Amino acid sequence: MVFANPLALLWALLAVPIVLLYRRRIPLRREAVATEMIWQQVFAEERARGAWQLWRHRVSLAVQLTILMLLVLAMAEPLIPGPRRTVLVVDNSAGMNATDVVASRLAQVKQAALRMVEGLRDCDQMAVLTAGDAMAVRSTLSGDRQALHEVIEAIPATEGTTHVTAAVDLARRMLSGRKRDKIVVLSDARFDDPAKLAAAEDVELVRAGTSAGNVAVSRLQTRRGIGDPRRCQVLAEVRNFSDGPVACGLEISLDGEAIDTVPLDLPADGRRQQVFEMTTAAEGTLTAKLDRDDALSADNRASATVPPAGQHRVMLVTEGNPMLKSVFEANPAVELTVADRPPESSTAGTIIVYDRQSPNPLPDGPLMVIDPAGSSDLWQLGAALEDPTIAEQSDTASLTGNVRLLGIRLPEARRIELSAGVESPVIRLASTADRATLYVAIDRPAGRVLVLSGRLSESSLPLRSAFPIMMTNALDWLAGIDRSDEFSPSLADGPSLADGPLLQESDLRVPAGPGIQLSDLKLRRPGLPPWVYLTVVALGLLAAEWCLYQRRWMS
Repeated sequence: MVFANPLALLWALLAVPIVLLYRRRIPLRREAVATEMIWQQVFAEERARGAWQLWRHRVSLAVQLTILMLLVLAMAEPLIPGPRRTVLVVDNSAGMNATDVVASRLAQVKQAALRMVEGLRDCDQMAVLTAGDAMAVRSTLSGDRQALHEVIEAIPATEGTTHVTAAVDLARRMLSGRKRDKIVVLSDARFDDPAKLAAAEDVELVRAGTSAGNVAVSRLQTRRGIGDPRRCQVLAEVRNFSDGPVACGLEISLDGEAIDTVPLDLPADGRRQQVFEMTTAAEGTLTAKLDRDDALSADNRASATVPPAGQHRVMLVTEGNPMLKSVFEANPAVELTVADRPPESSTAGTIIVYDRQSPNPLPDGPLMVIDPAGSSDLWQLGAALEDPTIAEQSDTASLTGNVRLLGIRLPEARRIELSAGVESPVIRLASTADRATLYVAIDRPAGRVLVLSGRLSESSLPLRSAFPIMMTNALDWLAGIDRSDEFSPSLADGPSLADGPLLQESDLRVPAGPGIQLSDLKLRRPGLPPWVYLTVVALGLLAAEWCLYQRRWMS
């Protein structure tokens, strides 16, 4: 037995003077009286009750000591059972915002948590953890009911995935393995292996929610067209997280202006991908929205940024190369200027393309040098190559994305060797079989530089469909535009939406096996503390003793 106030047990020492007082006897004096016959009759009656008189004082002493012990125990405040410590883990992830129950799943578990706080005794303690997008300790172990109320009511809804398992591990460290302690998890059980967690002796899993179906926008991506940057492709994907087919519509809009609406028929646990095309040079916010109300509205809408078209001002410095001029003029994202000699100074925001020229030193700003005439401060030209055919190509750089250069011959190409002391990051984009660099990117602080060795007018490269894509990639890289986030519409099992954590919470179907349903949770109500019963019994014995002995109802 545990006592809240063990020092009160010292009051039991009062039993010593009580026993001494009962053992004290007052000597009787003999006196001659005229009514001797009457007293003899009284003594005769007393002798008739002698058996009871023999035990009267002993019983009275026992009753008095019992009353004392009851009052001492009441002052010591015994705790039966002993103090309990509980860690409450509240799941406030995105799925708990579902409205398949009254208000929401989160609102219901918060109400259950408040009732659990009301069931705490004065000696009990509770801690509160949340397991939403980021696990957090909302309250350490405390017996302050008002503070716990405020903490639970302030638990916010989040848009992330659940971290129940990590929160339970933290709760175990807080409780230090005491057998009487308990971890109560209030969740929709949409996490890995809930049955294993529910089977643990120190954990009680309480499920909230129903097996409601849900439809979500699971993917939304945009990319600019490779040949025409003004064209923009959109990939949208919708998934059905339910046990039956669903019919709905998907609305696509750009900055609030509707673009298209597509009817969708989704099978059970199925998904549908749709590719849209639109023409716009400006950037904006693309929105995909389902025209269907379900239990979780947050995943019925997704947004993606439409990147700018990437307009480029290009100055082509050439003595006459119609192939280069044509490829830039055919690109709607290029504002082209042609000159026969290098400019005296570079213009901010302008990409200079040198054809068979190479100033030394190179000016600041983004530059592209095709078939350089000589060395510069960044590179040295080696001897002419015997077989200048591209045999190796970088597969990781965005500069060679959607471009295949293998097998292309670049006549009169010379080996490109970087000058000593160049510390800028370098990407070798294409080389020959003996590792002679033919195409290289140099990311210098003063402006990015691309160098391509070889005579284009005598090569088959300008006749390939890869050439305009290659030049578009080159201009984007020189301008600092990253298009590495392109998608593949044909990839049916591609990655999910960037805000995928919400998608993981979109399956609202609560498993029926592990734990107990929230509606079946039986909450303990705090009864009267033991000291109240002890005090009542003591007062009852005191009243009985006074009536039986002091009032002499039994004498």
